[in-house]
Amino acid sequence: MANTVTNWASHEEVAATISRLQQAGDAKGLVELCQEARQKFPSNHSYPRIEGDLHFQLGEYHGAARCYVEFLKRISKNQDLFADFASRYYRLRRYWAERHFRICRTDHERDRTKAHSGTRRKSVRSDCPERPAEESPISEEGQALYDLLTAGVPLAEQVKRARKLEATNSAELFRVMDRHFLATRPTPANYDIEAYFLSVYERVGKYLQALKIAEALIPLRSSPVVVATFLRVCRKLDNYEPADRLLERFPSLLKSDSFNILYELVYYLRGRMISIAPMIPL
Repeated sequence: MANTVTNWASHEEVAATISRLQQAGDAKGLVELCQEARQKFPSNHSYPRIEGDLHFQLGEYHGAARCYVEFLKRISKNQDLFADFASRYYRLRRYWAERHFRICRTDHERDRTKAHSGTRRKSVRSDCPERPAEESPISEEGQALYDLLTAGVPLAEQVKRARKLEATNSAELFRVMDRHFLATRPTPANYDIEAYFLSVYERVGKYLQALKIAEALIPLRSSPVVVATFLRVCRKLDNYEPADRLLERFPSLLKSDSFNILYELVYYLRGRMISIAPMIPL
């Protein structure tokens, strides 16, 4: 290129050259320009985004993935920019073979998965109640709470009784919750107490129940607290496949203006992108 970014002082000069090269249809020159601009202006998010789009247009999906990861690293938790990245991520998924999202992982990522896989499997298995609900005896106090859950009393009273039981006999509370978990499904009527149990299951590390409750609650009402908890549990399990399924069903969640959801979506999208752009450290 006759002029290089290193000789220019402003974004305006770079933008003018980008416009000229676009009009000339010089895709190769645009890629080279954006590569230089990314290095000269390391805090600017536009150049990796533009370069990623160019790679995508050229069918160079691995190059596009690398640039989009860098774009994500440079943006703040800005809703518009985050949605901009998310749309590119899903567009890339549609066009690039699914196998690339599964096998293009760094040695570090494979080692990390192998090192933690036994722990995760054990954690998931331990989430499930060991016996059917009818075989799990509960005390009179536990039975009183269980009956209260279906009595239509205010949430505050249900939570108060649940917290009291947890303080005196936490194991009994979990037996009540497991029985309730097996015997009922979330509905609009019991949404709030189910959301409370979701938070308890997460807090004590019973992640499988937490995921199942959240997956049932979100179609009823996409509470920011429930959605953020769901994504956070996926992160703790190092397994974002449930999140993939959820976001494919409810893509509007990617446009959430909730800070907690955006915070978890950053982890989610970085986690998905690192598998297809393994040379970009996050």
